[in-house]
Amino acid sequence: MKRLLLLGLALGAAVATTRACGAVLPVPVEYNTIQSAINAAAHGDIVQVSPGEYEENISFSGKNIILTSLDPNDPNVVAETIIYREPERSRRGYAIGTEGNGSIVTFMAGETEEAMLTGFTIKYGYGSNLGNNQYFGGGVLCVEASPTITKNIICNNLGPNNEGRQGSRNCFGAAIGCLSSRASITHNTMTENSSYVGAGICCIDCDAFVAYNNITLNEAYIGAGVICLDGPTVVFCNLIIDNIAYLGGGVYLRGGKLLNNTLAHNSATEVCGHLYLDMQQIPGIEHQQTHIANNIFYNARAGGILIQGDQTMGISFIHNCLFKNSPGNFISSLSGEPYDPFPEQMGNIAEHPLFIDEALGNYRLQDDSLCIDAGDPAFEPNATWMDMDGNPRVSGVAVDMGMFENTLCTSPVAHAGTDQLVLIGQRVMLDGTASVFCDPNRLQMFIWDQSVGPSARLSNPRAQQPSFTPELPGEYRFELMVFDGDNVSRADEVLVAVLSEMPEDVNSGTEEASDPNQDL
Repeated sequence: MKRLLLLGLALGAAVATTRACGAVLPVPVEYNTIQSAINAAAHGDIVQVSPGEYEENISFSGKNIILTSLDPNDPNVVAETIIYREPERSRRGYAIGTEGNGSIVTFMAGETEEAMLTGFTIKYGYGSNLGNNQYFGGGVLCVEASPTITKNIICNNLGPNNEGRQGSRNCFGAAIGCLSSRASITHNTMTENSSYVGAGICCIDCDAFVAYNNITLNEAYIGAGVICLDGPTVVFCNLIIDNIAYLGGGVYLRGGKLLNNTLAHNSATEVCGHLYLDMQQIPGIEHQQTHIANNIFYNARAGGILIQGDQTMGISFIHNCLFKNSPGNFISSLSGEPYDPFPEQMGNIAEHPLFIDEALGNYRLQDDSLCIDAGDPAFEPNATWMDMDGNPRVSGVAVDMGMFENTLCTSPVAHAGTDQLVLIGQRVMLDGTASVFCDPNRLQMFIWDQSVGPSARLSNPRAQQPSFTPELPGEYRFELMVFDGDNVSRADEVLVAVLSEMPEDVNSGTEEASDPNQDL
């Protein structure tokens, strides 16, 4: 069943139009510093920065502008367009301290998704003191703002880490720190950052979208890769590898969704290499539901996953691959020993994911990987959600586990068409033409079946586009499966709502846009 997204597409087009009409402010051609160009910019303008090193702290100052390098899609341009503050260096020239450098980029004045930061290398930040010696966002800081942060390298940001000692300075989010934010954080590389909590990304009380990021070689006391606390943040399709922490080397999670990520070679000096799930009840804070699906947890040291607090309350842990995590996939917070808190499995597998070339960092799946088509069969991605390569997130019978979708067609996929709203006596045509067959020259059989509603007689339940004429009002639901002679698809459903008369506020030919993942 495919829902129409006309409203979302229209809004996207409007944003694109607004941006296209903005003035371009070049740095350093017309403005010596990035901040001076931002100060001169108005909503919708583009500040375009040529390659070079820009030693400054910048603030978007509440302006919904695009701050971009000359080409965010060119890795060389991104690497050569640097915003930084000079660090304290060792005798050999290595950065060893960044005290006093603040946050390199800040969003703290209600910026929206139209405020974009793209195409830069951002380094040597320390973080901003937001009270009680708690420093946030060494590279990028978002407070009650919702910018788009995409296609940047955020590295070598060294926030303070005194392991939470009373009165000491501690950093939350060395690369990116977000508080009460709806930021979109996509296609960034976060590497060699260090802090107390969340050396890569720290989201607290956020409804953020974190996707398509490479999060590697970060160090923290807690949650070196990503930390999400007390919000419905979605962490989707990221590569989280080779991070190290005292607790939770890969991800520290309390609430939100962890979907289709690949976590590999993360470690902890104490316990829990990949994922620390904090399910403890905190007075005054509503307990957050946590949904973890379609991920690969591979080769963690000090154990794969630890659940602190009520061992399973509020957790949906389904269709994940757990393999080679030492000394076990799950570690008990009480005994420190391996155990299995999800004995019914719920689609979880303990099989080697079979990466194409792990040694060279290629975490795509080999064609015979058991992670292919093994994700949650009920998972329906948002229309804009892709894998790391830009492929549609579901290309087979079900979504693949991990960050990459294997595009090898192994089984047909049924598409039953768009939901319809019609009147009694109006002829209805069902549409299976968008169904996918691996070999178009082989058998193509369509199998329609009514599952809900007043009885309807289809003109031909084996046709690609059968029709019927409803005689009674109500909800008519039909399921479609397709068969290629060897494999049968999973069922896809379409709804036909039949009314006695059309409401005045219904505009025929459109449907209200909806989020197919709102109930995940």
